[in-house]
Amino acid sequence: MPSENPCEICYCSYFTGRPECMPKRPDDASNPAPQWSDWSEFSACSAPCGTGTKRRSRACVRLCVNDTRSCAPDARGRMDADQQSCNRQDCAPPVDCQVSDWTNGTCYANCDGVNPTATGQQLRLRQITRQAANGGKACPSTYEVVPCSKQCKVDCLVGQWSAWSERVKNCVGTGCNPSCGVGERERTRPVLRPAANGGQACRDHEFEPVLMPCNETVCSGPETLISCATKCWRTCSDVRANKQCQDVGCMQGCGCAGDKVREADTCVAVAECSCEHPENASRLMPPGSVVNKACNKCTCVSGQFVCEEKSCAQDCVWSAWQKVGGCNVTCGSGKQTWTRSIATPAANGGAECVGPTSRVTDCFGDEGACCNPNDAYVDTGRCETTCAQLLNPELAQPQSNCQPGCQCKPGMARNANGSCVSIQDCFACQVNGVAWPSGRVDVDRANCSKRLCLHGQLSTQPLELSEVPPCTLSDEVQAGTAGSEAQRVMDKSGCCYRASLRACARGSTLLREAKRPNGRFCRFATPVSIDRCVGACPGSNSVHVTEQGTVKVMGECSCCNPTGYRAKPAITAACTDGGSMQLTLYAIEGCKCSAGLKP
Repeated sequence: MPSENPCEICYCSYFTGRPECMPKRPDDASNPAPQWSDWSEFSACSAPCGTGTKRRSRACVRLCVNDTRSCAPDARGRMDADQQSCNRQDCAPPVDCQVSDWTNGTCYANCDGVNPTATGQQLRLRQITRQAANGGKACPSTYEVVPCSKQCKVDCLVGQWSAWSERVKNCVGTGCNPSCGVGERERTRPVLRPAANGGQACRDHEFEPVLMPCNETVCSGPETLISCATKCWRTCSDVRANKQCQDVGCMQGCGCAGDKVREADTCVAVAECSCEHPENASRLMPPGSVVNKACNKCTCVSGQFVCEEKSCAQDCVWSAWQKVGGCNVTCGSGKQTWTRSIATPAANGGAECVGPTSRVTDCFGDEGACCNPNDAYVDTGRCETTCAQLLNPELAQPQSNCQPGCQCKPGMARNANGSCVSIQDCFACQVNGVAWPSGRVDVDRANCSKRLCLHGQLSTQPLELSEVPPCTLSDEVQAGTAGSEAQRVMDKSGCCYRASLRACARGSTLLREAKRPNGRFCRFATPVSIDRCVGACPGSNSVHVTEQGTVKVMGECSCCNPTGYRAKPAITAACTDGGSMQLTLYAIEGCKCSAGLKP
């Protein structure tokens, strides 16, 4: 009985009374003959120049499953493959890849307060300035992590103080020696670690005064052996300097007897000490000498000049104002500059001159009314533009209410000072006396914000994610290497971003080379885009006990895996060496995190 399937033969079953079918024998002449499918599209040319090859293919379609016959070649003898020549023009010379110089990132190194230099790591980046072409040398890596170092502040570290020295230094008095007299002694302590890079300096020496008794004293000149040679004033120089006395106790030694002091080679009373000239300290004047100091008389008394206390103050006096040239315009309203100087300077504590040395007043040119350089005379009743109107359009005047006169030229506006300025200057912001142009941005990393001048208004805004640096070296590497697959999150406490992989999702990557069946690599002339799953998945640890009582800690990992595949039509990819390669690609239907256990 006939069958709808040309590859089967059907009959009526004697036992069931129903039709049953079975495949025909492979050599049955009634089986439909195998047929060629349509040719595929030609592949890309195997070489961009210099005569390459493009290929296409077709398949032998057998309608019957058990058919072992092959398709016959066509009139040109072609079976399942065909090729043609292509791109016969001459090849351009090879071009090697070029990259920029390295740029260094932040050095991530921690100072320990002990070592003056800290070592760490930093990321170096470089840019591709020219891609390789025509088989030229490929591009090297554009990033690397290298060691780095930075200087650290180290404070001085000292040990324990030593005992005070027995030797006395800087002894005082005629004929004294280091074993007696008034002097000082010292003590030291070792420097265990010197200060470095601006750290706190070392204090490793100390001195203190000490009084040592003298057993033998040899006096010279007018001095004699007295019971208290350590009295306060011993010379006229001490009197003239009004030396401050220190109580070091009395000690026998050389000095002038009684209340006398030494002046050169004689002992004199304090009232007989000479005085230093007020303008020349090396010149000594005898007692009773008189000198003038400002408007007061000063008399030498007991080594000091005693002066009258009359007020000698002379206040500063200005000169009269003088014109500097003439009016700065020949017509219309202008400006006149005036100057003055100090005629008599202040003296002896008198009041200083206060005020400017120049001023500017309004003036009018000799030729009558005219407009300023940035003005133009308008008699049509058109109103001029002001900065206030540009910043607040509600202040605009009706055009019918304006009078003819000098107005700002086109492209300019009158500011609050009455001057014509460019319209761009109207939108500037005044910040601490400095004019910021519209569009200027000032970044404040300490507060993670920026100040923006826009149309005359100064505002403070938080920094955007793209305007802050990475928080750590790991974040910088993650963002630099993962590219668009990395997710950046703002950390406002540190005014920086942290980088991590995005959640599991379907993505793509570029396949640049593959290994041929003959073992040689094919570097694709045009990278091939392939699907893949990418992103981070959660993981944890759990404890498992086996039947034998063994306790194991298992890592419960979850990976970003495809949920299914779908085959794509085969493609022929051209290689840079002139050949080609057949590729069968698969489309990923979806991605999800799949869990698994690993000990």
